[in-house]
Amino acid sequence: MTVFKRHPIYTTILLMLGLAIPAEIALLTGRQRSGRRVQSLLADKEMEREAISRLTPSPTEASARALEADVGKAREVLAGLRQAMQDQNEAAQFLHVPLPATRLDAYLEISAFVDQTRARADQAMVTVNPDERFGFATHAHEGPTDDCLGSVIRQCRIMQRLVEMLIDAQPHALLAAQREPPLTAGQRTARRQTPASTSRPKPVATASSGDRRDFFTWDEKMSVRSAGCIDTEAFRLQFAGPTSVLRVFLNTLAAGKIPLWVRSVEVEPFAVASVPAAESSGRDSAPGFPPVPQRQAAISKFTLIIEYAELISPRESGGVAAINP
Repeated sequence: MTVFKRHPIYTTILLMLGLAIPAEIALLTGRQRSGRRVQSLLADKEMEREAISRLTPSPTEASARALEADVGKAREVLAGLRQAMQDQNEAAQFLHVPLPATRLDAYLEISAFVDQTRARADQAMVTVNPDERFGFATHAHEGPTDDCLGSVIRQCRIMQRLVEMLIDAQPHALLAAQREPPLTAGQRTARRQTPASTSRPKPVATASSGDRRDFFTWDEKMSVRSAGCIDTEAFRLQFAGPTSVLRVFLNTLAAGKIPLWVRSVEVEPFAVASVPAAESSGRDSAPGFPPVPQRQAAISKFTLIIEYAELISPRESGGVAAINP
């Protein structure tokens, strides 16, 4: 107190300095910490910018021109593919024949297909099961219902062309012919407008509601279907014969004007002894098949999944996934 009384001004200045210095030190420390945080954030942003610049180079005029040229070429290729498919669809005149007017008319068309195909197989000496109906056993005694009549007849007409081409390739035996369960007209329209990532319409017929021999299911990721662009009908054929039969059949499909796409080919051994038809008692034939004429002993079993592809018109696509070249 004595010093303060003697030197009040000097003492006051010293006290103020004593209070100001800790406050200034605290302020500087805080600023240093904030500076370090800002510096760290800036370094992170610089690293992020450099990473982005490496992943996505800045576009240049030359790269933009090259990209436009690539897009132009892709559009030309797409236009050519669409035109080729359009020509093939127009060539498939058998699908443009008017549909049967009634269930009875549809039953008669399916029955005629089965009878004619059996006769063709007999003439070509291709072994088929005595009760083979080529994927249409469900309609052995009645026609399809009105809601899926068009879909079933469409499948019947495509199947007829497929089996005819297979028989012409001279297989040892036709083991099975199957199709996808049919859709109603409304379900088909929905499928044509529904992206593949969403759920598919449930078919009106399944292995439980029809003859299970007629139908097959498969991984539709293999399909060429594209909502708003391409719709398909899928079929599965099983036959036995030498490799040359497969080669001839595939060449026929490729050379034909019908838009058929082979999506899967499976091969496995299928051993059947060579026995002349006149001497065979049926013991050496494939189970469930009549005696077969003498053929090459080493044969294979082939399973093919084939799609008939059709372009979807803009009116049918509903604007979904439309591709405009």
